[in-house]
Amino acid sequence: LGMDIKSTEAGRQKANAQLMNGQRYIAIQAFSNDSKKDWTNEKWGEALSLVQKLNEGLCFILLGGPSDEERLCELAGELKKNKVSYQLSICDLETALALVQRSEMLISVDTSIKHLAAAVHSRVVELALGSSQPERTGAFSAQSLILRSNEACAPCEHSQDCSRASHACAETMTADFVGL
Repeated sequence: LGMDIKSTEAGRQKANAQLMNGQRYIAIQAFSNDSKKDWTNEKWGEALSLVQKLNEGLCFILLGGPSDEERLCELAGELKKNKVSYQLSICDLETALALVQRSEMLISVDTSIKHLAAAVHSRVVELALGSSQPERTGAFSAQSLILRSNEACAPCEHSQDCSRASHACAETMTADFVGL
């Protein structure tokens, strides 16, 4: 496409204000605007705990906009239970991009942030759940890994509720699968 996406000076300054001195971190975009694409807080807690145990000195930055704050605080409670080191970042897109660029990687559900991360050649692990169609809208780059459920109903219709009694694609994606 010939696009050159770069973080802004303002975004970098806001990111610098949030970062802990030289701390290694993974950026997390845990929520989308479509609940079918989201993973459970419990699974995030288990997976990030496993990642942290395997990577001494690593922490996580939970990214989200103002509308995500309540859900991020609930996720933070789960991370506390699992003794996961984290920091909340309720931020705008330019700050999120700067934080992602400096991170070890981004772990994300199907969101716009994953596309920005891929565009700036950041490492991306995408959880393709619900109506996510990674073959059409995945974070395609040499630095990306897309994890997807093998449920027969996936992907489901974007504009409709999940047709099953439970969110099977999210339930069958284990914390070990993501964390290892």
